[in-house]
Amino acid sequence: MKQVIDTNVLLVANGKHEDISPDCMAECIRQLKQAQKNITVLDDRFRIITEYCHKTSPNQPKGTGDVFLKWLLRNRCNSSCVETVAITDNGEDGFEEFPDQSLQD
Repeated sequence: MKQVIDTNVLLVANGKHEDISPDCMAECIRQLKQAQKNITVLDDRFRIITEYCHKTSPNQPKGTGDVFLKWLLRNRCNSSCVETVAITDNGEDGFEEFPDQSLQD
């Protein structure tokens, strides 16, 4: 299975998102651990990685989101873990490849 992981999943897994339930945090942790068994899709211009790095701490991992980012950085060239794709900026603060523009806000 291939997936793109929203930055908020990493933040919730780290406990750094306001108003989250313990169940939600546990589910985000479970999803990130499961993601390491699948293929995470990243963009070829490192926009996703850059956003993750601004929100987490891969050099001193403390939470599951931090640990996931560190794993992702170590495996970004491993095609069994990560697929890199080109994306096209549509000039309207979104991307052509994203299926639903309203979900990008």
